[in-house]
Formats: sequence, structure tokens, C-alpha cells
Amino acid sequence: MFRISQDEFRAIIQQLDMAIRSHEEWFSALNRQMLCRLPFDQRDLHGNAHRECLFGQWLYRHSHPALREHPAFGSIEKEHQSMHRLAARVLLAAREAGSARPEDYDRFSNALQRLRLEVQTLKRELETTYYNRDSLTGTFTRVGMLTYLREQLELVRRGSQRLTVAMIDLDHFKPINDTHGHVVGDQILASVARFLLDNIRPYDRLYRYGGEEFLLSLSHTGAAEALAMVERLRSGIERHAIVTDSNDRLHVTASFGLVEVMAGSSIEEAVHCADQALYQAKLLGRNQARLWTAGHARGAE
Repeated sequence: MFRISQDEFRAIIQQLDMAIRSHEEWFSALNRQMLCRLPFDQRDLHGNAHRECLFGQWLYRHSHPALREHPAFGSIEKEHQSMHRLAARVLLAAREAGSARPEDYDRFSNALQRLRLEVQTLKRELETTYYNRDSLTGTFTRVGMLTYLREQLELVRRGSQRLTVAMIDLDHFKPINDTHGHVVGDQILASVARFLLDNIRPYDRLYRYGGEEFLLSLSHTGAAEALAMVERLRSGIERHAIVTDSNDRLHVTASFGLVEVMAGSSIEEAVHCADQALYQAKLLGRNQARLWTAGHARGAE
């Protein structure tokens, strides 16, 4: 989720902040109209009021496509429409009878609170993701990595899933940096990271572990399936053409070390084993994937 640039991410958060402010201003104006018995905005009584208010315009017309794919987005749409329907009921009662029934206002207020909760939860998730992303590669940083992996391990211990961790290292990256310069090296890192992000599943997590090394968390995935997935990534990186700013086309390879995380182990032990498998992949010639099992590393059959 959210496989977009940092600039796009920043713009999404700014637009969401503006939409939230617009919605709070709408609610303040609505309360003022009811308390002071001022004329209502007739647009709030229309059946499409949830689409025409400023928050609705952002929601349906101006929100980023990546955001619309988020599971919370549908809940926000539902709560927003419900809140406007209840607001119209309160306004009509206030216009026709002089005041709304307390139970109708309570339903409207509860819908408003549910909407606020959904929107603020989404905002916090966006901000957490944004501030924990590596600015060069767009992957997660190591901040929060161990916490997330321990949560995944707890699911393994409960029997809810299988989990495999992969360490990834670009081959011969120092000579590439020395030959082409650090600017090209950064372009290679960013391009390979983008390839990985585009070819893993939405619920997989890719972290920049350090330098040219990445950690990939493969939830709901056992060793055999993970090794097949990583082989596809490895061969894809090998074929992937990296176009630099000077229009050079470069190719790199990567080595992978994997381990399936067992219920009786710790995350630190699992990462160490994946690193040992990666070391074996390097020793055996690079551009390959090795799986750590029972104290030794093996490749794809």
C-alpha cells in the first residue's frame, strides 16, 4: 500500500488536512445555524450533499487513486454519507418544528464522531508511514521494523500464519559506486527498490536495512513459496534495465538469503539466519537465493 513518491505522500497528507478543516468548518456553521436559528444552506438538504460539500469533493474527485484503494476509504465514504443523511433530517426538523428531536441529533452526532475517528485513524497511518519511509528508495526505514516483525511472529506463535524473512543485497555495489559515482548508485538503489515494491504483494513489507541491503517480510508465506517468489524477484532484477539521468542503461544483480520464522525462535535469530543464508549466496557466486534450514543454507530445487 502507498507505493508512491514522498512528494505525492506529502501532498496527500496536506490535502487530507485541508479536507478535515473544511469539514470542521461545515460542522461549526451547521451548529451556529441551528443554535441561532439562521437560514440553512439548502445544499445540506439535497440527497447528494455528501458529494457536494468540500470534504465530499475531496473524497470523490480530488483524493489520490492510491488512497482510494485503502480499506479505510470505503468506511469513510459510508460514514460520511450516513452523517449527511442524518444532518439533513436534523435540519428539516429544526426548520419545520423549530427544533430537532434529541435522539435524531444524537444519531447525527454519533455518526459524526465515527467519521472523525475513521479519518483521524487514516491520517495517523499516513503520517506514520510517511515519516518511517526512506526518502531515497520509498521503502520503510528500520524504525518500527522489529516491532512489526515481532507482531508477525506473535501471529506465527498463535498458528494464524507462516512468516518468511528475506535479506537482499545488491551484488558488487561498491565497484558500481566507484565506477559510476554515488549519484548513479543512488539511482540504482531507487530503481531496484521501485522494482521490488511493484512486484511484491500489498501486505508484504520492504525495509531498507542499510546501504544497499534490504529486508523483505513475507507474511502468510512458508519457505517453499517464499523461495519461489524470491526467485522471480531475483530474475526480474537481473533483467531490469536501470536508465540513469545520463540515459545509460545499467543492469545489476542481487543475492537473497531467506529463513522461515519458527514459533520458538526470536526475530533477531531469524534475521541472523537470513543473513547467514545471504552470506552463503554471496560465497557461492552471487545472483542467487539461499534458504536457511536446519542450520544450513540451500538454494531452489
